[in-house]
Amino acid sequence: METKIGLAGLAVALVLASGTEGVAATAAISSISGGGSFGSYYGGTSDDVVGWDFTLSTDVTVTHFGIYDDGSLSSDHMVGIWNSGQTLVGSGTVDSLATLINGFHYSPVTNFVLAAGTYTIGAVYTSNDDDSYLSGPTVATSPEISVVQGRYPSSGDLGFVFPASISGNSGRYGANFLYEIAAVPVPASLLFGMTALAGLGVAGRRKRRRT
Repeated sequence: METKIGLAGLAVALVLASGTEGVAATAAISSISGGGSFGSYYGGTSDDVVGWDFTLSTDVTVTHFGIYDDGSLSSDHMVGIWNSGQTLVGSGTVDSLATLINGFHYSPVTNFVLAAGTYTIGAVYTSNDDDSYLSGPTVATSPEISVVQGRYPSSGDLGFVFPASISGNSGRYGANFLYEIAAVPVPASLLFGMTALAGLGVAGRRKRRRT
């Protein structure tokens, strides 16, 4: 089940350390509960990417990747986002000791922009890492995010590849991300006009002071 919160609720600004600077960002999924825990989709020693499809209502800049922690996370995990053409657009490794917020550890990545549209996020899990993702939990998303369906690999032990199989509305949640709303560029003509108006205002105040 998916729910949404307002800007004053679930879409809360998270402040994380990124190098020497603080980064304010919003979690795609900010709360998660229930569901079943699984170590990997195909079992054994298979390296499987599991995740979920989502749509974005606006352009965003991804700043961090996250991984779910059931309380016993022991390994680092590769996380990636693919576009609707199954092309990887961003990836990174989440440190198991990284900042923990609302059940997810977050590690910074080289920022990249996602335009409004449909994407898939997934993380690698293996039975040997003793970590678990959740299948079919109740999640709350930020206003810009809508969950579409779950994802899993077409066969076992494919490694870090696009999870091509669909699991309907049952999302498989391990991967998460933080983002900022992409800044809207100001047209040069508008910027020039604003600068000119500001200049006229300053000149007017100076003239009044002289008189």
